[in-house]
Amino acid sequence: MQADSATTNSELCDEEYAKINLLLSKSKTPDQILSIFGVRNPFILYIWLSMAMVWALAAMPMMSGAFLIDDGCPAAVMSSNRTTISAKCTPKNGSIRAELGLNENQNYLVDLSTSAFMGGMAVGSAITPIFTDLLGRRSVLVAILLIAGGSGCLSAISTSINVLIALRFVQGLSFSGVSLTNWVLAYECIPKELRALSPLVFGLAWVFGYCLIAPMAYFTSNWRLLVVLVSAPSLLFVVIFYFTIPESFHYLAIKGRIDLIIQWVKMANSFADIVQTDKVEQSDVDQLIEYLEQQKLLMDNIDHQPVLITKSISENGRKMVINSSPFIEKIKTNQRLIKHIAIFILLWVCDAFIYYGVSLFSTKLAGNRYINFTLIALVEVPSYVFSPWLIDRMGRRLFTAFTHLLAALAFFSGTSIFWLPNVPPFVQLCLWLIAKFAIASSFTGLFVYASEVFPTSKRGICMGICTTVSQLCCIILPPMIRVMLSFSPMVPMLFFGGYAFIATFLTFLLPETRGRELPD
Repeated sequence: MQADSATTNSELCDEEYAKINLLLSKSKTPDQILSIFGVRNPFILYIWLSMAMVWALAAMPMMSGAFLIDDGCPAAVMSSNRTTISAKCTPKNGSIRAELGLNENQNYLVDLSTSAFMGGMAVGSAITPIFTDLLGRRSVLVAILLIAGGSGCLSAISTSINVLIALRFVQGLSFSGVSLTNWVLAYECIPKELRALSPLVFGLAWVFGYCLIAPMAYFTSNWRLLVVLVSAPSLLFVVIFYFTIPESFHYLAIKGRIDLIIQWVKMANSFADIVQTDKVEQSDVDQLIEYLEQQKLLMDNIDHQPVLITKSISENGRKMVINSSPFIEKIKTNQRLIKHIAIFILLWVCDAFIYYGVSLFSTKLAGNRYINFTLIALVEVPSYVFSPWLIDRMGRRLFTAFTHLLAALAFFSGTSIFWLPNVPPFVQLCLWLIAKFAIASSFTGLFVYASEVFPTSKRGICMGICTTVSQLCCIILPPMIRVMLSFSPMVPMLFFGGYAFIATFLTFLLPETRGRELPD
């Protein structure tokens, strides 16, 4: 009887789902509505480009750490004349060390201000997505921009290094939200045709903000003014976005906010009238509303289905087991997944170490520190342009291995020429540029590669684990490099080169995913 009842319930459920699917096929999805507006609608383009600009705002407070930790002691630690760091040095006027009265034995406290920013990033990446799903993308974006700008400006009036470290942590806390929430908001407001261009456009915005730091640092002689210059723009854009940026279209759809959806469509239609592009008609809106209602009905039916129970045999006899086990339990029983997570963590930490290490300490290269810093930033542009093409041509595994090998060879070459006499400083700079290009390209490829290796049911949390661990490891990066430089300028290059070389071979333990369907 129980079996017959279960069969009858199953048939009824199948009939209900069939009816709902039939209705869904006759309605319009949020993506179909966005596709009607097209890629030329000014309202949609404004949202897209404004959210890309947020990456420029995020780049400035983060990458400015290269100049904030710079006390002018000495400027050419990476030159080819075998210069080494001296522990005794008078810090330049206007530096953190000079203004806050730190002696040469307290250099590590200045590094901790950057480490605190990295730690804030790790914490923020874990908690921000929770608030974005609960409160909405727009509300969280405005709030974290306010926190980022406010904490940055407040840090400029710090009277002690401990206060500065605490405020830099708060600013780092908002960084992950600033760089992730805007991406999600933009992605959920644009048609599919624009999404493929988003990595390039957002990447160029990042480089734009990155490059602005050098002239700011050049024309300011005091770290406090530099902090204000890189933080205050966030406060300006808080006001602009509060009045001009709507909530994500997809977020309004999944929350069933019909009134706000209608307002959103009306606003986009008003701009479509101005430039004579396609508009969404009332019948399209009605079909979208019907789609949302049927989706809600479908989810309600799923939520009210009885929990499936299966029987398993153990040494102690029969026991009842719920089909859906917790995520951690699934990982424990999946050795292949454990291996993939471990390898991607090592790759992510490698790329984060090299990317931030090269960026933050580019001011220590021989030559003009401002030009060097700008070139280190600009070399990311070709990586954004060519990486998507190379990833498809070479395959995910070979591309990831090649970029790590290229970075390793660049660092090992830099170590080799260190002992050669009369090597022009630009040769060392060129090798660092090659390493930065390689690792920026690898970072781009890692997001694609990991998305295709991890199964759909675990993809988000697996990638979250990788990024969070890499950010946590970066907390020790600034003081670690200062310690390595105290032994020899070659030590950081050997460390980065060795890690990248190991990462090359670790990549071959992963499967190739080009042309394969995403695992479920």
